Amino acid sequence: MLHSQVLLLGLSGFTRNDQAASTDSLSLLRPGDLLIRDLGYFVLKVFQQIGLLGAFFLSRYRHDVCLFDPQSGQPIDLAGLLRSGQSFDQEILLGKEKVRVRLVAQPVAQALADERRRKAKSNRDRRLNPSKRKLYLLGWNIFVTNVSRTVWPAGALQPIYRLRWRIEIIFKAWKSHLGLRQLNCRSASLLSLSVLTKLLFCIAVYRLCDALQWTGSASHHVSLLRLARILGQCACWFAAQLLDLSVTQWLQWHL
Repeated sequence: MLHSQVLLLGLSGFTRNDQAASTDSLSLLRPGDLLIRDLGYFVLKVFQQIGLLGAFFLSRYRHDVCLFDPQSGQPIDLAGLLRSGQSFDQEILLGKEKVRVRLVAQPVAQALADERRRKAKSNRDRRLNPSKRKLYLLGWNIFVTNVSRTVWPAGALQPIYRLRWRIEIIFKAWKSHLGLRQLNCRSASLLSLSVLTKLLFCIAVYRLCDALQWTGSASHHVSLLRLARILGQCACWFAAQLLDLSVTQWLQWHL
C-alpha cells in the first residue's frame, strides 16, 4: 500500500478457497507490518502466527466464533454486553484456540443497521437464516486486532479497515474492465502466456493510475475503475507489443 508494489502473485485452481490461501502472505511479513483481512481469511491459527512474527492484523469479527473472558476463561455473550448506541473495546480470547485479541465494536447509523438486517433476512439460502443474536450484532462494526489502544483509539479502526477496499477496487478493475477472465485455454502453454500478458497489463494500468495520482493535484482523485475502462480497450495492442506481434496476429492467436 505504501509503495504501490505487487509483492506476490500466484495461480491456483478455483477450488482453493480464501482460508486455504490465508497463510500465503506469512512469508512476506516483517516485524511491524500490518495485514488487513476480510472474513474469507479469518483463520485463528494464522492470527497467532502473525503475532509471533511481530506483525499486526486487523479483521472483521466472524459472528459464529466464540468469545471467552481472558481472566476467568468463561464464555462471553457479546450481544448481552453491547448496549444500543455504545462502543465496546476490550481484550478477549477468541475461539477454541483462545487467541488473545482486542475486540472493538462501534455502533453504526440506524439506517445502515436496518439495511444490513433487511439484506440478511432476504438471503435466499435458508442455511444462512440469521439468528436474533446476529441481527442484533449487525448494529455494530465489530473488529478484532492485536494493535493496542495506545497505538489505535477505537475510532481509528473503521477508517483504517476501509483501506482494504482498494484491494476490492483493483480486483473489480482487473475482472470487469481489463479482461482477466478472458483467457486462451486451448493448451497449457497458451493459458500460461495468456495469464502472463493479462497480469502484466493489469499491473501496468495500476501503476499508471498511481503515477497519475502522484503527479496530479492533491485534491484530484484518479479513478482506477475509469482508467481501466478506458485502457481496457487497448488490451490487445498491449499484448501484441509485449509479444512482438501485430494486432491482427494477436487477435488470430487469441481467438
